Amino acid sequence: MDDEPQPRVEWRAILLHKPRGVVTTRRDPQGRKTIYDVLGDAGRGLIAVGRLDLATSGLPLLTTDTVLANWITDPDNGVPRVYIVTARGRVTDADVERLRHGVESRGAGSSTRSATR
Repeated sequence: MDDEPQPRVEWRAILLHKPRGVVTTRRDPQGRKTIYDVLGDAGRGLIAVGRLDLATSGLPLLTTDTVLANWITDPDNGVPRVYIVTARGRVTDADVERLRHGVESRGAGSSTRSATR
């Protein structure tokens, strides 16, 4: 930067148990608690690989390695994601069969397809 070499960032990767009610973002304009609030100083320099919804708990990966993060999230690499879901109401055999064939993600710009195993 400005013709000055910058020190290499120390490589780190952690898994975080994200509790429900915490958002996977650096800052939240609505003032909700973020994963970086949970991590405190340990989150400095880390980026989240993907996101989990506010109402979910899970195990997101955070890293300083942007190449790794991009590789994991690129749908062309087919990195599997595992979800455990609790459904309210009646789930029919037909519903289960549709899930076995995959669910299309409707996230921003996403074309990811996930299937149950």
